[in-house]
Amino acid sequence: DWGLVEKARQLSVLCDASVALLVVSASGKLYSFSSGDNLVKILDRYGKQHADDLKALDH
Repeated sequence: DWGLVEKARQLSVLCDASVALLVVSASGKLYSFSSGDNLVKILDRYGKQHADDLKALDH
């Protein structure tokens, strides 16, 4: 069902935000969606922010 992808698309438009969605089915099939920015670019931004957040917790 692609209802989740449509909701992700709506969230992107309504909030003027980049949205990345990754779904792995029970059979192991990977589905992905990204709005605006490239999926890899969004995930890279997440990784950098997450690393910065972890560093802040260590101090």
